Amino acid sequence: MFADQLGCKLEEASPWKDDYFGHFFTIVLTETDLKGMRELVAKYGDHMHPHLVDAIKGTMTDTQITDAVVARKKCAQPGVAILPHLRSAHHADDCVPTVQAGHPGPGND
Repeated sequence: MFADQLGCKLEEASPWKDDYFGHFFTIVLTETDLKGMRELVAKYGDHMHPHLVDAIKGTMTDTQITDAVVARKKCAQPGVAILPHLRSAHHADDCVPTVQAGHPGPGND
């Protein structure tokens, strides 16, 4: 109804058809400084969330990492596919004037 009132075409592009939480957490761990986090757990583990401590102390198999990367790509692809359509849409920042690279900015002419 809202899209009709604006004269827009509404398309669903939701990658969240599966439960990706476990994969998401694996991706977070693969992108984390595990050496540094293990040092922090050794010093401050008693003050950290037990699930985080367990995850940092645990291990990840190659299959878990591969499955997480595949899940991330499944989630990212639909977003990439709609980017050309979004670029042609109007956004709130359309009313902000563009400042050329190297220009000192407003009031500094």
